[in-house]
Amino acid sequence: MCLTIVSKSGLKPKIAKKDIVCYKSVIRYNPINNTVDSAYKGYTYKLNSKNKIIKKLFMELSIVIRGYTRYSELRIGYHSFNNLKEAKREANYWNEYVVKCIIPKGSIYYNGKFMEGLNDPNCRVSNNIILTEVITK
Repeated sequence: MCLTIVSKSGLKPKIAKKDIVCYKSVIRYNPINNTVDSAYKGYTYKLNSKNKIIKKLFMELSIVIRGYTRYSELRIGYHSFNNLKEAKREANYWNEYVVKCIIPKGSIYYNGKFMEGLNDPNCRVSNNIILTEVITK
């Protein structure tokens, strides 16, 4: 999964001024270990635990030109949906779980969309995320 960013004003990361609530779809939930596994990279998250802060997040941008439009794609980082509706749509399509998350205050993030045609332009990739609770299958 890549975050696609279309911007005429250039790519500028944002810094979270407060904790940001977001949502993530995951493929497995282990209630005994209190862990979930990501769908795309197979990363295992422990709920309510800090994850490794990604320091090279913004050095992994690639420029893609489709037709006359120039996009930037961000492949490295913690991908999440800004709203529950889009996370549920993704999870239902792939029969996955939805997890509520927090991008902690002070984290660096980009806004964009995950795939062409996705209606929610407020998906994010951040350098830090905490998964807090499984809310649906």
